[in-house]
Amino acid sequence: TATVTAVPAEGWRFLAWTGEVEVEDSGNNPLSLAMDVPHDVEAVFVPSATAETLSATQGGEWFDAATWGGAAVPDENTDVVIDAKTVYLPSVVNVQAKSITVRNGGKLTSDAAYLQLHQNACGITVEKDSTFEMTSTSSTGGCVYYNDANSPGAIVVNAGGTFVCSAIEPSTTSAGGTSEINIAVSNATLTVRRDLTFQNDSSLTVAGADGVVTVS
Repeated sequence: TATVTAVPAEGWRFLAWTGEVEVEDSGNNPLSLAMDVPHDVEAVFVPSATAETLSATQGGEWFDAATWGGAAVPDENTDVVIDAKTVYLPSVVNVQAKSITVRNGGKLTSDAAYLQLHQNACGITVEKDSTFEMTSTSSTGGCVYYNDANSPGAIVVNAGGTFVCSAIEPSTTSAGGTSEINIAVSNATLTVRRDLTFQNDSSLTVAGADGVVTVS
């Protein structure tokens, strides 16, 4: 077994490995490789976020700094705002954020990536006429993972909002399996295409005549 470590330059952070690496291992750093066959892997780096909040200034890809005004891309410490723009997650990698708010007709969409919510009180909020949509046929793609029960995560879909994903599950890296999440759907639609998994004191609240939750 060989171990490969990606070391970013100042002002940059490691994002993922590409090439001959399993999807579930693409975010590991260091990366362990069984050397029974040759491997061709490449580390991908993106600019580090220094601001606590990043707002999409134009439509584009999540990992393109130009989408966020040119300075950086979001990380696990960033509150993300997508306001009247469409942001696309292009690849099967671990997308990280402290929180995401989609509003004023904005849209966050992907057919491959998966999302890891970090920090206390992390969450996703989808407002009127706005859409959060992450789906995939892969085992991890389209999944929203939550962790940290010190202050449970939240998914809030407000009136007229739409939330679609492949799965909502507790993070496998959460210490002691203490993940919790609270989901609130008010006169809006939440669709989970595969698995909706609750742990500990997690909750689901559906309100209003037009509130719909579908798990298929």
